Amino acid sequence: MAAIAYTCVMPVVETPARRPGPLRDLGLTAALFAVAMALVAAGALTFVHPDAFLAVALGGWLLAVLAFVAWLSHRRSTAWMFVFGLVSFFVMLTPAFVVQEMVLGVRGEPVRATVVAVEQPAGDGDGLVYTLAGPSGERLPGLLEAHDGFTVGSVVDVVADPRGLVRPQLAAEVVDGTVAGGVCTLLLFHGVLLLFAWFVIREKHRAAPEAAPADAAAGTPVPAAPSERADDGELVPSAQWAFLTLPIGRAFFVLVLAAGAVFVLIPGVGHTYAKFWGVPGRVAVASCDEHFSADAAGFTCHGAFSADDGTVIDRVTLAPDLPARPTAPVPARVAGASSTEALTDAYDAWATQLFGGLAMAGIALFALVTILRQRRINRDM
Repeated sequence: MAAIAYTCVMPVVETPARRPGPLRDLGLTAALFAVAMALVAAGALTFVHPDAFLAVALGGWLLAVLAFVAWLSHRRSTAWMFVFGLVSFFVMLTPAFVVQEMVLGVRGEPVRATVVAVEQPAGDGDGLVYTLAGPSGERLPGLLEAHDGFTVGSVVDVVADPRGLVRPQLAAEVVDGTVAGGVCTLLLFHGVLLLFAWFVIREKHRAAPEAAPADAAAGTPVPAAPSERADDGELVPSAQWAFLTLPIGRAFFVLVLAAGAVFVLIPGVGHTYAKFWGVPGRVAVASCDEHFSADAAGFTCHGAFSADDGTVIDRVTLAPDLPARPTAPVPARVAGASSTEALTDAYDAWATQLFGGLAMAGIALFALVTILRQRRINRDM
C-alpha cells in the first residue's frame, strides 16, 4: 500500500539538497498522523453516515501516507515501508471507535428507543442501520449500526450521547470509561505507529547518498570500493528487503505467523469441538438479519438455545447463515453453557480454521527452530 502511494507521488517530488535530521522527520510524522487520526475520529460523529466511515478512514490514511512519503522523498518500496503502510492502515481505523466508546462511557445516558426505520447499508456487510426515536417520540441524533434483526416498532435499549455528538450504541456493548483511558488508548496507538515510522525514517537516512571523499593530494573524488559497485560500474543499492535477514526481521516474521495461527486456531478448535462433541439441542429463532451479496442472500439468525439435557442459553447466533428465515426450531450444537454461537449440520468452516491454523503454527515453529539453530551455529563459529 505504501508502495502505491510512493509510485503516485514520487514523479513530482525532487530530492532536497539537504535533508533534515531523523528526529525532525519523526516529529513531523507525529504531527501529521495526529491530525489524520483526529480527522478519522470524525467518523463516529452523528452527521457521518455509517456507510461513509470506511471512506473517511481510508481517505485520512491515504492522505497521511502520501504526505509522509513525499516529505521523506522515499524512492524505494522497502519491507519497512510495506510494514508501516499496513500497520498505519489498521491504526487509522481505531480513533472513531475509541472516541465513540469514550464519549458514551463517560457521559452516555441509557435510552429505551423505538426503531422507526431500517436501512440496508452499502456493500456486503451483514449489519443493518436503524433510525431511532426516544421515549417521547423525538428522533435520536445519529444512526445505530447493529447486527441484531430489529424491525420497525422494535424497542431497543441503547446508550446515547445527550449532546448528540456521537452515534448511539447498543447498551450491552457499552462499557464504563474515562477520558484519561480513551486518551491513553489513542496515544498508545499513535506510539505504535511512530515506532514503525521510525524504522522507515532511519532506513531512509542510512541510505541517503553522501559525497565521495576527496583525495587529499589530487583533490579529486575517490571512487567507491569495488564491493559497492556492480559489474557495469554502477553503485549497487542496499537490499530493499534486507531487514528480513536480521534478527528483528525474522522475529517479526515469526510473530506475525504465530499471531495469525492463534487468531485462526482458537475459534477453529472451539468450532471443531462443538461440531463433533458439542451439546445437541434446538434454537428457537427470535430474529434474523437479512444481508445480500453479489450472487445470493442470507439470514443471520439469533434465538434461545434449548439443549436436549434441559440447559437453556438465552441468546445464541446460528452459524452458518441460513438461506431463508426458519419457521421452526433449528437443530444445532453448542460447545458449552457459555456459548454465544450454535452450529448447524451445514457448518463446515471448522476444517479451514483448524488445518489452516495448524499450518501457520507449523511454519512459525519451523522458522523459530531455524532461527535458533542459526544462532547456535553463529555462536559456535
